[in-house]
Amino acid sequence: MPSLSIDFCRSSECTVYDYAGRFYSGILLFEVQMTEKDVKTDRLLIPAEDAADHFPLLQNYDPKTTAEIEVTDTKDNDWVMTLSYHSTDHTFLVTNGWLKFFKRHRLVAKDWIRVHRPYPRKHHVHFLVECVKGRRDQRPKFNEERYLFKVELTETDVMHGRLVVPREEVKSHFPVINLPEGRHRVERMRWTDEMGKDWRMKIVYAEDLLGYMVLDGWEKFVKEHKLKAMDVVRFYRPQTTQNVRHALVKCDKRGRGEQCKKDG
Repeated sequence: MPSLSIDFCRSSECTVYDYAGRFYSGILLFEVQMTEKDVKTDRLLIPAEDAADHFPLLQNYDPKTTAEIEVTDTKDNDWVMTLSYHSTDHTFLVTNGWLKFFKRHRLVAKDWIRVHRPYPRKHHVHFLVECVKGRRDQRPKFNEERYLFKVELTETDVMHGRLVVPREEVKSHFPVINLPEGRHRVERMRWTDEMGKDWRMKIVYAEDLLGYMVLDGWEKFVKEHKLKAMDVVRFYRPQTTQNVRHALVKCDKRGRGEQCKKDG
């Protein structure tokens, strides 16, 4: 199995960090929020669309290619981990070394992993990783000034396990969703409902429908919130977010303004 070195070819504004003088500065490359799946499987899944630009030698998306990377935490501890590509989920998979890192930092679902390019850095496969505790069980605020658009559900949306979102709405409000122009076929978004629960949704472009289809996660969302045809799903931009693929979602039951939440 070939092993590759990773080089960085992007530059951005440098942000100053001071962790007991160990790092003078760093560039934030990307960040990912941990899920229950990450916790249960003892590995970290990084959406490829978020990180591909920073792993150029893995952009061929070859599952047989792996790379060893070195990460340093904010307490100056070094960790060696293995990075590979997982084709089913279109993600980069961090394994060997991750479990010890995970336990040392007592990470849980909804915590944030922020990946920086440290400066100075030891070599081209060196990262500075910052762990930020997530805020759990907090209901989001829906500000009408941050309202984006709405989708009225059809029988097909409810019964066939996919939601069709008009192309112009996605392009206008979520330009980072780079389908079909991108080199991959799947992207993801994180939705937060009125109860503060997060939903991971896979998105694909449906050329025949001139729109985008929300797949994995949608069927469970419909069942849990007991949605029916003619109900309306409204999208809002979060007050604060660490991910441009994040949206707040609010539902009206058949236009009567009933909140989109489980009974009881």
